[in-house]
Amino acid sequence: PASPLPACSLYDCLRDFSKSERLQDVECQSCSVGVELSSLEDEIILLKGAIDSVAIDSVAKRSGKVKSGAEGLVRELRGLETRRLFLQSADLDQDDNTRKCQVQGFLGIETEESNALLPPPTRGPAKKCIIISRPPAVLCFHIQRRYYDAATDRMVKSAQFVAFPLIIDIAPFCAYSFKDSSMTYKLMSIIEHRGSAHGGHYVTYRRNRSGDTSSWFIVSDDNVTAISWDEVRRSQAY
Repeated sequence: PASPLPACSLYDCLRDFSKSERLQDVECQSCSVGVELSSLEDEIILLKGAIDSVAIDSVAKRSGKVKSGAEGLVRELRGLETRRLFLQSADLDQDDNTRKCQVQGFLGIETEESNALLPPPTRGPAKKCIIISRPPAVLCFHIQRRYYDAATDRMVKSAQFVAFPLIIDIAPFCAYSFKDSSMTYKLMSIIEHRGSAHGGHYVTYRRNRSGDTSSWFIVSDDNVTAISWDEVRRSQAY
């Protein structure tokens, strides 16, 4: 059946999927870590300035040693720098004990128990955005066509047409992309579901991987038939 919804493209779906949204009262561990790191940077700068301003006699200068008056400041500076390194390298998804072992084992830092703990997470407004951080070698898109219809109190299947290209560039939807760069994928196959939300049959459109790579086949169970790209691009991609 024809869909009451207008046709869209795969790019439209990706833009809608990856757009940011505003959320309220979100618990954010990364936010509290960022606030503490910013405070640590300010404290480290001030301490370095204080240490530089401590009077050093000529003998101490030549020996590379500082007076006892600055030793306390130096110890405090080292503690702040250790804490900064811990926060910069901490895996926010790990528990406190695992995190402390990681810091001491992999970074070679002996740290106090309190220094191996993250600051309490803050709560407040935030933006949520879903993007691709590690593009895979083989990329699969799933178009969710089944949804709950409150008017009929049952699951139904959307027949909205989604246009898809032969070559897709996902660079605009990646976490790490650069100006004028691209991350392209070549379309190799499409799965189509024929039927309703409660049953049906799957067929596959596959590109010919040997010989003429511009030719396509439709595979339905054990039946394989040559098909044109014009027919493939009109399919209900699933």
